[in-house]
Amino acid sequence: MKNLVYLLLGLNIVYFIWYQAQPPETLPAPKVAPLPAEVEPLVLLSERNQISPEARKQDAPASDTVTEVEKAPDAEVPEVESEEIIAEIEVLPVCRTIGPIRTREGASEVRSQLLQQGFPADLRESEVQAPSGYQVYLPAMSSKKARELVKALEKAKMTDYFVGKRNRVSLGIFSSKAQAKIRQKDIRKLDYEALLDVRYKTRKVYWIDIDESDRTLQGYAGWPEIVQRHPQIQTQQVSCE
Repeated sequence: MKNLVYLLLGLNIVYFIWYQAQPPETLPAPKVAPLPAEVEPLVLLSERNQISPEARKQDAPASDTVTEVEKAPDAEVPEVESEEIIAEIEVLPVCRTIGPIRTREGASEVRSQLLQQGFPADLRESEVQAPSGYQVYLPAMSSKKARELVKALEKAKMTDYFVGKRNRVSLGIFSSKAQAKIRQKDIRKLDYEALLDVRYKTRKVYWIDIDESDRTLQGYAGWPEIVQRHPQIQTQQVSCE
């Protein structure tokens, strides 16, 4: 057994010496298919510096030939004659109301004047609350206080008073606010806190409704004369319905 081991070891040594003595095996170069003429081969950057300028010019691709294409003339678009469209514009009527005029006679006179000038005009009546003076008074009080007040007024020679319902005492009605303030001041001197209010009265007033579709008041030469006769009147645009 020992001799067999020595024999195998000796054979391995002999094979190793023989293998090292053999020349190195040369592998065949791989076959590369040639590139087409229009394809530029890949070159490493380190190899490119070694290529001569003449070779670079030969390898440079030919410049593309630019063919000038003649621009086709713009196609002529036939002119289409537009039809003339006449739009009818509806003129909306303009209506105004004139007033207030205090008397029917005055309103009728103005209406007749406007009708003669071609203005469609209608007379209209309404009621308003209009100031009709100033009143000085003392509010409702007990009967005892009312008797004491009457004595004080009689003593001060103020006889134009009136004791109404619930002993409300009217101390006079005046056309101007200045006169009413004088009476109020006189009553306060008697240690009574008199009040002052505007007195209103319901009255009738008149309006004239006109249509300005054909002409306007501003274009009517007689309009300033109407305003001069009735300085309180105003004009206001209203619905024609």
